[in-house]
Amino acid sequence: MSGYSLEKNIKSAFISISLLKEIERYIQEQGENQRTEKSVFDYSVTIYDKFGEERIGSFKEYSRSTLPNETKVVTISLQDYMSGFVIKVSFGKSDLNSKLSISIKGNSAKEKALVIANTIETYVNEHKNLNFIFYSPYDIIMMILFGISLGPTISLLTKKGISTFSLSCILISVVILMYFYLKLLNPYSVLETNKNRENEATVNWILNALAGVFIFGLLAAFIRKYIFGF
Repeated sequence: MSGYSLEKNIKSAFISISLLKEIERYIQEQGENQRTEKSVFDYSVTIYDKFGEERIGSFKEYSRSTLPNETKVVTISLQDYMSGFVIKVSFGKSDLNSKLSISIKGNSAKEKALVIANTIETYVNEHKNLNFIFYSPYDIIMMILFGISLGPTISLLTKKGISTFSLSCILISVVILMYFYLKLLNPYSVLETNKNRENEATVNWILNALAGVFIFGLLAAFIRKYIFGF
C-alpha cells in the first residue's frame, strides 16, 4: 500500500489554550475522515514539565485558564493502529521540540498529508512571533546586532579615555549575557502560562532599554562631533 510521511518544524508562535483547542478540533476531524470499520484510535494530549508528564483527555475538558508555569512541551497526538494514520504536533521551549509529523497510507496520501500540514501551519501562523531569531541559524546574527547597537556608546566612552581592549571585553560580556537572558525569556514556542505573561513585560523593558542606549550613543556622538567639534 502506498503512503506518505512528513516531519517539519513549526514556526515560533504564541501558543494559547484557544489555539490548542482549535488544532485539537481539526486533528480529531481528520481522524473521523480517515475512520474505517477496523480503526483503533489512540488520541492523547500530553503536557510535559521538569517533573514528569500529565496526560489529559482533551483540551475541551481542560479546566485551567493557562498551562502550568513549569510546562516545557505540549503534544497532541492521534494514531490509528490499524491504518497507520498518524498526526502528532508538539510545541516546546526549543525549536527542536516544536514539530509536526504526519503519516498517511492509501490513495492520494501525499496530497492529504500536505493539506493537513498546511492547515495546521495556518492556525499557528496566525499567532507567530519573532522568537525564532534567538535560535540557530539566526542567533549569531542577533548577537552581532546587539554588538552594533552598543557601538555608538562604546565609541563615546573610548573618547573619554577608556581603553579599547577594556571596552571590547565589556561589549562581548554584555552582548553574551543579554543574548542568553533574552533567549531564556523568549522560548521558541511561547506557551500560555502566567510566567510567560510576566516575562513578556520584562522583555519589552530590556528591548526599550537597549534602544535607549543605542539612541543615546548616536545623539552623544552627533553632539560631540557636530556641535563641539571633537
